[in-house]
Amino acid sequence: PYPHGFGFLSGPDHDGTVLGCVFESDVDPSAAPPGRRLLRVLAGGALVPGLVDRHDDEIVEKVTSDMSRVTGIDIDHDLSVVVRQRPGIPQYGRGHVEWLSRIRHWVRRYPGLALVGWGYSGVGVGGLLGDVTT
Repeated sequence: PYPHGFGFLSGPDHDGTVLGCVFESDVDPSAAPPGRRLLRVLAGGALVPGLVDRHDDEIVEKVTSDMSRVTGIDIDHDLSVVVRQRPGIPQYGRGHVEWLSRIRHWVRRYPGLALVGWGYSGVGVGGLLGDVTT
C-alpha cells in the first residue's frame, strides 16, 4: 500500500539522502504499466554533496533505504535509473536578495540585456522568465 498523491518534500531537519519524491504515476497514470508505480526521487543536494559522485548501486541502495524509512514502506523496485544533475538546484544563501538588487541595478544600464537562469530568481518557469531581466 504505497501512499498516493503528488509526492512529498523533506523538511530542513531531514537527516537522509532523499530531498523529495514525485509519484509520477499518480500525476500521469500512463507513466507506468497497470499495477506498477513510477517514483521520481530527488536526492543528495547541498547537505549530501558527495552522493552525486558515488556508484549507481550505492546511490540506489541509500535512496531505497531512505525512502523506506521516510514512507514506512518496504520499497521494492524492478528498475532504477540514476540521473546526475550538475550543478543542482541553487541554494540561495544570506545576501542573495541584496546581490539580486545590485545585479538589477547594473542590468538597467544596458537596455536589451536580459539575464535568466535558476541561479537568480528560482527554479520554476516563472523564475526563469523572471524579474531579473530588466
